[in-house]
Amino acid sequence: AQYKYDFELNIDDELQKYEVSLNEELFERAVINLLNNALRHNPEGCSIYINLYKEDKKTVLEIGDGGSGVPEEILQRLNQNAYADTKSVGKHGLGLKIVKKVAQYHRWKVRFTNGEKAGFVCRIEIK
Repeated sequence: AQYKYDFELNIDDELQKYEVSLNEELFERAVINLLNNALRHNPEGCSIYINLYKEDKKTVLEIGDGGSGVPEEILQRLNQNAYADTKSVGKHGLGLKIVKKVAQYHRWKVRFTNGEKAGFVCRIEIK
């Protein structure tokens, strides 16, 4: 049997022992929301990845998939600062608002994009 979803977890060696102070429940909720979105919006299957790496002096958590991606106008709305406080529209709604709220709570930067080849990517810069 062929699996519909291919999961990958990549953590830079230098971050293996990295510790960050965060609200575990909120962080877990945000990660689960992103993974659930990848599954829900790609019922035919896709690759799903979590990457934790250093970029310049920033630590970056990237959760993405190789699925269908998101239309540009929705991405623009998702990336507006006020998005977390606006009314949900259609099937893009609460899950990503929670991700934004969790990032705001921790004073992290969050950005939603489409992947270079395909799919949806959430990039969180952790302080």
